[in-house]
Amino acid sequence: MINSYLRGIFEEDIQMTVGADIVEKELELNSEPVSLRIVDIGGDERFKLYLHALRKIAKESNGGIFMYDITRYNSLQGLDDWLLMFNQGSNSAKIKIPVIMVGGKADLEEKRAVKMEDAVDLANKRGLAGYYECSAKTGEHIEKIFDILIRAMIRSTNLD
Repeated sequence: MINSYLRGIFEEDIQMTVGADIVEKELELNSEPVSLRIVDIGGDERFKLYLHALRKIAKESNGGIFMYDITRYNSLQGLDDWLLMFNQGSNSAKIKIPVIMVGGKADLEEKRAVKMEDAVDLANKRGLAGYYECSAKTGEHIEKIFDILIRAMIRSTNLD
C-alpha cells in the first residue's frame, strides 16, 4: 500500500502489503534534494513473523512511521510489538530515532473507529515524535507527513 501513499494516487483495487515492500522516494526540503528508502512491513497479524526483520531495518533507519487504519480499531494492536522490535534493533546509543504515528483513511471520517484524541494520547504515551492523519484516496497530508518526518530525522541527528 505504500506505493499509493508515495505517489499520492489511490487505486480502487489496491492490496495490503504482504510481507515487506521497499520503495525509493525523492523529495525536496528547503530546495535541497532528499532521497528516502522506505520499507513497508505489513502490519496484519498474519505477517507478524516479519517483525524480526525490523531489527535489521531499524539499525539502518533514521526514522519510522507506524501507520494504522482509523476505521479499524484493531489495526492499533501491533503498535507496542512494532515499537519494541524497532527500538531493539535501533542503535539507541547513537541517537533516538524519531517515529511518528499516522492514521490512514482520513477521508472515511464517517467510518472512524479510533478517536483522534485517543490516537494522539497513545502516541504521546509511547513517546512518539507526533501524530498525523492522511488519505491515500485524496492525497491529503501525504507530502506533509514525509516533510515532518524528514525534519524530525534531521533534528535527531543535529544536522539542522
